[in-house]
Amino acid sequence: MPNHNQSNQCQGYIRQESISRTDLREAERMLNGALVNKWDEQVRSAIDIGIDLKNWDDYLRVISKTLSIPQDMADEMEKVKYLDQTQTKCFEFNVDVSEAKSLYAFIWVVKQGEKLHCAYFYHTLEFRLAKRQVEVVTEEKTGWGPFKKSIKKTAVVEEDELFHLNKLESVKEAFMKNQAMKQVKDDGFIEAIEYH
Repeated sequence: MPNHNQSNQCQGYIRQESISRTDLREAERMLNGALVNKWDEQVRSAIDIGIDLKNWDDYLRVISKTLSIPQDMADEMEKVKYLDQTQTKCFEFNVDVSEAKSLYAFIWVVKQGEKLHCAYFYHTLEFRLAKRQVEVVTEEKTGWGPFKKSIKKTAVVEEDELFHLNKLESVKEAFMKNQAMKQVKDDGFIEAIEYH
């Protein structure tokens, strides 16, 4: 695994899911300029060959928990055991584990006779943006007429560094997908990553 025909099927599937160069550049620009307190990024892959059909449900339970596969995706993956004798199925998903932790994965399953072969490639990213202290000056007017005076108050507040969490979706979609696809390419399952 993979054989040439199955690799072409996976390449065709992943090509449909190309990455926007503009979004990727923007994501990399935001991440390069961001100050973070925590950055934990992992890209991993695994290939499991020769899984008996009767063990597929147990195997799926384990990788579903490990990869935080959404239930609807796990339900779709369960049906793989009913594929034709030699058939390939690709899955892709992005899961927000928390506000600043996400997982992006490609899972590729090949059925050959009574055996299933599964390859998965995933990228996890957990980070916490640094807070920066910003001095805020407010002016308050008291009194009236000739007795009116201004009082300036200064306070220090913290805000997220450089970009706000509403921009995280584009970072996750472009950056994380690109990192997962690099692993797919490095492991020889596709020849090139498609960009648009």
